[in-house]
Amino acid sequence: MREGLVASLVLGLAVGTLAVEPVARGVAQELGSVLGGTAADAGVGGGLPISARTMVLTVLVPVLIGVAATLLAWPTAWCLRSLGPGRGRWALALLIVPMVLPTYLAFAGWGLARGPGTLVALWMSRVPALSALLGQVLACVSLALWSWPIATFVLLGPVGRVPRGEVEALRLLGAGTVRGQWVLARRVQPAIVAAVALVALLMLGSAVPLHLAQIDTLAITLWAELALRPDGHGAWARAWPLLVVAVVAAVVLARSIGGGPLADVPGEEPVPARWRLGVPGVLAWTLGVAVPMACFALAVHSWPAAVRVWGESLGPLWESVLTGVCVGVGLVVLALCAWRCASSGGWAGVVARVALGCLAVMAVVPGVFTGVLVGASTSAQVAEVVLPGSVLPIVLGHLARFGVLGVGAGMLLSAGEPMALRDLRHQLAGGSVRGWLRLSVRPWAGVLVGLACAGGALSMHEIEATVQLRPPGTRPIAQIMLDNLHMNSLQELASTGVMVLLGTVVLAVLAGVLLAPRGVPRS
Repeated sequence: MREGLVASLVLGLAVGTLAVEPVARGVAQELGSVLGGTAADAGVGGGLPISARTMVLTVLVPVLIGVAATLLAWPTAWCLRSLGPGRGRWALALLIVPMVLPTYLAFAGWGLARGPGTLVALWMSRVPALSALLGQVLACVSLALWSWPIATFVLLGPVGRVPRGEVEALRLLGAGTVRGQWVLARRVQPAIVAAVALVALLMLGSAVPLHLAQIDTLAITLWAELALRPDGHGAWARAWPLLVVAVVAAVVLARSIGGGPLADVPGEEPVPARWRLGVPGVLAWTLGVAVPMACFALAVHSWPAAVRVWGESLGPLWESVLTGVCVGVGLVVLALCAWRCASSGGWAGVVARVALGCLAVMAVVPGVFTGVLVGASTSAQVAEVVLPGSVLPIVLGHLARFGVLGVGAGMLLSAGEPMALRDLRHQLAGGSVRGWLRLSVRPWAGVLVGLACAGGALSMHEIEATVQLRPPGTRPIAQIMLDNLHMNSLQELASTGVMVLLGTVVLAVLAGVLLAPRGVPRS
């Protein structure tokens, strides 16, 4: 069947370049070091110590963040169910915005409130032991404020399928708020577990706030070890717990997202509006987005100096914008190829599932690992030789980091295509690419543009992979932000942060508006 041949070839080449070849090269180098008797030189078994406390924190901290994010998401999901299609769409659009803003936004924004000369800093100077603890708590809370929309989207479908009769019955039986919510939580327990697990999984690799707060997790320890040995030798053998989790998660994700069309499942009627359920979500959005952005703006005491900082950063900013555009276009190409493969079914659908799993591994492992792997790959080395100083290696690293979003979006769009439309398309156009583009893709062009905006925003503030892939002697925006966060340079941090946020907020809002469905999902 030739319908998905070209898309399968393009998707296979992309996944081979972004995931298979880099991982195979890294594993081969590690095995070569061990089998060649140079394990000690490569750092296997040496390096920074990994204690039992590190392993406990590696599990405990992400799970706590996942639980906190799910607790915020639970009332928000029920509030969204009670909204109509119009208000529900705008609420979902706002919900998407925090997901494509920097993970360190809340941590850095609220951290400005405890800078030198502030009342918080004066109080902490009197109790030095609380300074580190406050930073660690702030890091965990900031990541929960970033990830709670992800948990909300996981809960939306199962919450939307709870029969309204069950909700009304709990009220008629006089079940209190706590007891009623407990019964409803047990009703959708698998979704709650999935929300906690997904957020915790993402937190295994979202190391920037945890790194800045010096929380001793495995990802942070390996990041420090990679700073000592940029070639990565020895780190891979010590990172096996993260790699195992990444592979298991990739298999589960590839099996859970199908490529076939879904039958139309009617959603339950919305429950009566209970506006107080929306208060936690509004508060979380305000504390995680609005207040930190205001903190960045208010921390700029001299706007002429900020403009001077912006002028000095025009070069890195232009490279970040160019990289974001390339990443956005790349995600759209991956989405279209995955959509075409999943729609074709058969062996092409298998290619889409394999691509989703491979790129999921690259997304789950810490971003510094992704950067090192891609930087050592053949494609990145060829790019540096043919186009010295180009942003292509960084683009490849960002596509490896976020490519799962493109492939996943394509497979979800394929699964959401009505069976009647798919049959009609085959009857009228015979499965041709032109007919597929006109009948299936064109109505969802806005979603693809939103995906490109989301990819561009994520690329502009990606730090972990960028610092590993930057050409020698250069200082991209990501490196500037990381240095300012490390040194707590308030004015430089605020000025550069405002510049980065001005670009990413626009893209985030566009992504939210374009990606939000026309109604609240019921199935």
